[in-house]
Amino acid sequence: MTLVRASTRLAALAFVLLALFAQSVRMRRLVGANQRLRAVELTSLAAARQGQRAEPLLLANLAVLRDAERMDPAEVGLRVARGSVYFLLGRMDQAISGYEAALRLEPRPEIYFNIGRARLAQGDPVAANVALARAVRIDPKLTKELPQ
Repeated sequence: MTLVRASTRLAALAFVLLALFAQSVRMRRLVGANQRLRAVELTSLAAARQGQRAEPLLLANLAVLRDAERMDPAEVGLRVARGSVYFLLGRMDQAISGYEAALRLEPRPEIYFNIGRARLAQGDPVAANVALARAVRIDPKLTKELPQ
């Protein structure tokens, strides 16, 4: 009986150690994805200030985001960032696709707001108003941010 208890305890300990190892690997991936997201946000902001010369930097950011999405497929911020990079590139269909991917993970008012902005940029005020209205319905504070 004692041998059975010892082997059960040993098996439980091995299971706990394996779970801790797996969790630490996952945490490293999440931290790595978050660091990449932060870097993309900073460089995209700088690129937005540069205007036309920013395209190579923004395209490089898309590659970084793809890598980060593989590291953390559940991080909604990565999809929002992808949509925003495409928005800065003037590729509204791809921007909307990125934002919609973010919505599938977590519906947030700012995502609907970004879709509305992209729809306006596409020249589709009806679809833009639907998205913007949804954003404001979820977060009324966004009313003061509405495009004129």
